[in-house]
Amino acid sequence: MTPVQKRRLVLSLPILIAVAVGGGFWAMLSGMREGRFDPRAIETPATKRRMPEFNLPGLMPDEPHLSHAILATRSKPVLINFFASWCIPCITELPELQSLSHEVTIWGIAYKDRPGNARALVLRNNKPYEMTAQDVDGNFGIQMGINGVPESFLVMPDGRIVWHDPAPITAETIRKVIRPLLKAAP
Repeated sequence: MTPVQKRRLVLSLPILIAVAVGGGFWAMLSGMREGRFDPRAIETPATKRRMPEFNLPGLMPDEPHLSHAILATRSKPVLINFFASWCIPCITELPELQSLSHEVTIWGIAYKDRPGNARALVLRNNKPYEMTAQDVDGNFGIQMGINGVPESFLVMPDGRIVWHDPAPITAETIRKVIRPLLKAAP
């Protein structure tokens, strides 16, 4: 290969990469328009698994550690919600969590957040959680398989995860998914 041919090849690489990326976006957008692609459809491998062992310090000064042992004492489902004070979708879902808290126990876990900031967020928003804990280093979130915040898990009394959603909870999610699961719970 001559130096001129090498230069042409090198100069054409950015164009070829741009065409490939553009083709990928076009395919994704076409799929969305035709209903074949759902950007919220993230694989949730946690569903049907059991909760891992955990023991997290309480977020509020007077709260006990949140642990697997406490979860084992529950006779009804618990919704575990990972949140952070720096997360805008977490803040927007708080009114939905507040309304849902009358139907199911909700535990909040501050994920990779400064405890003071997370406490202030919870207190400012009428504390929709029965209990809160902190996962400052994010290790428990990694064990649970979260991709970010907010993410929620519905856990049955036997410790089995029956639902996991890597998106903010909405009124539609409550109506179409969470309430039917709660009604079907033992």
